[in-house]
Amino acid sequence: MPEQPAVKCPSCQSDIRAADESGLVSVLQEHLYEEHVLEMPGERVRENVSAQLQILMATTPVPSAGPKS
Repeated sequence: MPEQPAVKCPSCQSDIRAADESGLVSVLQEHLYEEHVLEMPGERVRENVSAQLQILMATTPVPSAGPKS
C-alpha cells in the first residue's frame, strides 16, 4: 500500500498526512486552527497543499518497471 501523502505545516514544519489532497487541506486547516490559533482561508490552504505536492512529485523518483531484457 502506498504511503499517504504528507505536507509540512507552514508554522511548525510538522508532517501533516491524509489519504488525498482534499484530506490534506482539511487536516492542515484544522491543525493550523487548533495548534496555532490561525484561521487561514481555505483557498490559501489549498494553494499551499497543492504547491507542496507539486514539489514533492517533481523530486520523487518514479520507480522503474523492472530490469530490461
